[in-house]
Amino acid sequence: MLAREAKRPLKHGRSTYVLDDRYVFDIGGARADIDILDADPTSGYPFRFTRALTEGANQPSIRVLTELGKAMTSDALNVGDSTIPAGYSYLGQFIAHETTHNETAYKEYRNVKDMKQAASPRLDLDSIYGKLDFRSFNTPPFHLPMGYTTPSSHIPPLKCRSFPRDLPRDENGKTTIADTRNDGNVTVAQMHIALMRFHNAIATLLHESRQRHTMDDVVEMTVQHFQSVVLHDFLPRITDPDVYADIRDNGSVWFPNVLKDRTDPLPMPIEFAMAAFRFGHSMIRPSYGHWNPYVSPDISDMFDLTNENGSLKSPLPSEWIINWRKFFPPPFLGGASLAGLIYSRPIDTRIAIPLGTLPDRVLASPDPSNNLAVRTLLFGQALGLPSGQAAAAELNVLLRCAGRAEINILSEKQVLADENSAILGQEKLAIETPLWFYILKEAKIQQSGNALGQLGSRIVIEVLRALIERCQNSILDPKRPWSPTLPRSQDEHFTMIDLLNFSGGLNVYEELGPCPEP
Repeated sequence: MLAREAKRPLKHGRSTYVLDDRYVFDIGGARADIDILDADPTSGYPFRFTRALTEGANQPSIRVLTELGKAMTSDALNVGDSTIPAGYSYLGQFIAHETTHNETAYKEYRNVKDMKQAASPRLDLDSIYGKLDFRSFNTPPFHLPMGYTTPSSHIPPLKCRSFPRDLPRDENGKTTIADTRNDGNVTVAQMHIALMRFHNAIATLLHESRQRHTMDDVVEMTVQHFQSVVLHDFLPRITDPDVYADIRDNGSVWFPNVLKDRTDPLPMPIEFAMAAFRFGHSMIRPSYGHWNPYVSPDISDMFDLTNENGSLKSPLPSEWIINWRKFFPPPFLGGASLAGLIYSRPIDTRIAIPLGTLPDRVLASPDPSNNLAVRTLLFGQALGLPSGQAAAAELNVLLRCAGRAEINILSEKQVLADENSAILGQEKLAIETPLWFYILKEAKIQQSGNALGQLGSRIVIEVLRALIERCQNSILDPKRPWSPTLPRSQDEHFTMIDLLNFSGGLNVYEELGPCPEP
């Protein structure tokens, strides 16, 4: 064996866990009960959501939140780029799907214990492996089946070419992957395909090594290197460097520490799932010029070229394979910009205008609004999320007790800067700011939109670290020190560009010759 015999990764709906239905949040000696979902063995939802911060006492009205959300998506012209390459915004969406799958109707949001979490609370690539019958993978090389694209109808070099760069699909075009949400946006679908190709490249490597191995060994190696991408590439790209270094060197102070019972599986904090990790909404561009040599899609195209949210009823056309070189920087680039690289929009309170009118096919039904900003604000209100100021103050108690640097809470003047004061002046919004809006504003004030601020960074890093720590094959397991074994551009860490390089074909269109004459 290449590694210890690993158990099969956790799958959706294959195991039921019943934990205590109460956790205790202890801050400065004050104890407050926090409801979580009491898993029903017959419900099909063995995973839960929880509050990890005190519920907000005063919630803004639906009216004022609707006004605020609409303003966020109506005043978004002439927004420049951030320094974050655009691939990281879609890697973030893949991670969001990997860790959170909320199947709760909007009208049920007030009761957190009734929310339905369908995703494994671990960073274990359950979105890829969740539907696999591991018993069928009994003979090397243990490859995952890929879908093949359809030759182009109008682009000469592609009229004769089909590539293994699509999701596996049935005869109606519906994908057969574990998490079909990843076929809701063509860029996220291409990210899912990249991870499948990464698994297959590792499977080939182990097969050609002629060492005895199993499917579990391939999965373990895939998952661990992906965890390194999240921990050592994604998080440093999108978070405050001082907060990242503090948690890396000194550990977490908030999550999962605030849970009295920390047995598996961890519940998912609603503060992360419904606010902090939705920072990526602001990073989405209205269009992506030179996505590859043949197409420059806008947001509508990216929905439409899918089966889940669009009209795709057959394999993906061959001209719709992403050129990852446009989305992730080469390893030598560091923090500099590169001509031709596509960058995300800043993390701030401006949301791309097309996201203000999402098509009905993209939304869950019933949904409170087709405006992405409005619906995110209303979700937070329905769940009773704390204000950003209250969340920061609560975390500061923990940080102070641990002797760690505290969060700088935004002033009223900072919240109002460059915003619609007529809206934020209502219902104390400038001093009791909705958590999601506050995290976006904090990123703008503290990091010029090029990373999350202190509060957003701490919530995101601590939760994702916890989800990695709870994996069976965790790279943070102190009993099994881990370092990457695949080719990489950095000595210690494995990055997303390393993953794509190892998988082969950052740009499938390079060096294509003409189709043969008929």
